[in-house]
Amino acid sequence: MKKNLNCKKIISVICMILMLGSLLTACSKNKKNNGEDTSKHESFELKTYNKTVKYKKVPERVVSFNAHTTENLFALGLEDKIIGTSYNNAEILPQYKEKFKKIPIIAEKYPSMEALLGVNPDFVYGRNSAFVEKGVGTVKDFIDNDIMVYVSKATYTEGATIEDTYEDFYNLGKIFNVEEKAEKIVKEMKNQIESVQNKISKIDKKLRVFVYDSGDDQAFTAGNSLESNIIELAGGENIFGGLKKTWERVNWEAVVEENPQCIVINDYENISAENKIKFLRSNKALKDVDAIKNNKFVVLPLPSVFTGIRNGDAVENLAKGFYPVLFN
Repeated sequence: MKKNLNCKKIISVICMILMLGSLLTACSKNKKNNGEDTSKHESFELKTYNKTVKYKKVPERVVSFNAHTTENLFALGLEDKIIGTSYNNAEILPQYKEKFKKIPIIAEKYPSMEALLGVNPDFVYGRNSAFVEKGVGTVKDFIDNDIMVYVSKATYTEGATIEDTYEDFYNLGKIFNVEEKAEKIVKEMKNQIESVQNKISKIDKKLRVFVYDSGDDQAFTAGNSLESNIIELAGGENIFGGLKKTWERVNWEAVVEENPQCIVINDYENISAENKIKFLRSNKALKDVDAIKNNKFVVLPLPSVFTGIRNGDAVENLAKGFYPVLFN
């Protein structure tokens, strides 16, 4: 009888040890990535840039093609998965600079497909310009090479809004199994934009805004794009927001005719915002434009107007530039 009791006790202890081990393993997995298990997820499909992509596993070897997409991955806590970046034509946010320094730069602009395959990624992420003929390769090219891909929706959608940015974060959260982090980012951005809109709610008429990206003989400007929506959320109206394309070239005569009250400068690459403003001031065709006469310029770093962690700040900074008195 004693022997049977002892056996039962031993079996009971062994079961308890096994259960404890299982619990510890589960807790260990759940602690990964600040409470989210990024090791696996169920296979699923998403449509990106008009192609359906199957996400068979959580990516482990990631290449990002633009500064803002790299920042988005940092914001989601995924820096350890990034094995390379390219086309970083703007300053990285201060809080991410040290992390960015540790990541190899594959190419100054977009790499060739051969160079990309050389680092053996399982996932690539960028804006639409990376996935055209002059970019790295099409979405299909990556699928054919067994590489998962995601293209920022808000960069290829005509008439994109901040809702497309939110969707991009939700999709990345699902792909990398960090949905709680994605939800937190979106919630904070929504709260920031709501706070801005409360402050500008009493404006009678929206400020008429011209976006100057680049160009001498003509102006390259934002049309039916996310930047137009960001301007709108900040209490402005893009004078060329009605154009069909997301980005378009316009004559200076058209700018004069629309007579903007403020000019937003997209700041990136080698020509500084100061030099762009200097050029616009010296352009004789614009001398009677209200924005020039009143010296009304607001500078935005280019990554701010593409899908990303900076979009909330872009709305706030524009609103402060448009209506400084409301933020004093």
